[in-house]
Amino acid sequence: MPRVQRSGTVTLILPLTGEAAGLAALLRALAAQTLPVRRLLICVEGRHDPAYARATQLASTMSTKSTKSTISLPIEILIAGEATHCAQKCCNQIAGLARIDARDELVVLFDADIVPPPWWLSALATPILDGSADIVTGYRWPLLGGQGCGAPLGAPLAAQLAAAIDRGIALLPRLASFPVTWGGSLALSPRALEKLDAARLLGSTLSDDCSIGAQAAALGLRVLTRRALLVPTPASDGLAALWR
Repeated sequence: MPRVQRSGTVTLILPLTGEAAGLAALLRALAAQTLPVRRLLICVEGRHDPAYARATQLASTMSTKSTKSTISLPIEILIAGEATHCAQKCCNQIAGLARIDARDELVVLFDADIVPPPWWLSALATPILDGSADIVTGYRWPLLGGQGCGAPLGAPLAAQLAAAIDRGIALLPRLASFPVTWGGSLALSPRALEKLDAARLLGSTLSDDCSIGAQAAALGLRVLTRRALLVPTPASDGLAALWR
């Protein structure tokens, strides 16, 4: 997945806060994407946030060696400042959007708790790059308590239940022609960003997901939810952590 892969210039925007314990693994996963990334914009509230030191440290040393070559990931760290009229996550995203320019053919908003497989970015990008969608999103696939390696009894079933609930919540509103988007993996075309007036939209909301989904529906943008795009999302603290 996908069967046909398009090439394009892609910028990733990652709002980050806190200890960011899984950041190193995430950066390695991003560097291994089959669709190369132009740049990753890591957006934090300020230098006092532990995420700033963590991101700075990893950005200075980021490379992942394969048997054939060294794959680098261009990283920029942006200071968003404190949010006043929106969620801090949205404020951080706005800082990233301010860096988008004419070279960018695609912008991806995503969360720091995902572990994307190598085809993740291509699966998000291809429908936009080939002109069949304005916005592409997927679903998270919860992994509980180290699932897959010494997971506690019942964790796989709990993970499946959580994923089913996630997918159910995402699908139900579509019956009312309301395209829900998941901010954990969300690709947007430049046209969609412009029509959404994304920075203004995010500047007055507590939920990037709901606001983008509602505005996209109102504007008639083509939103594609890829059912096969299940993105692993570790939740070591258990089922409740998935809805914090």
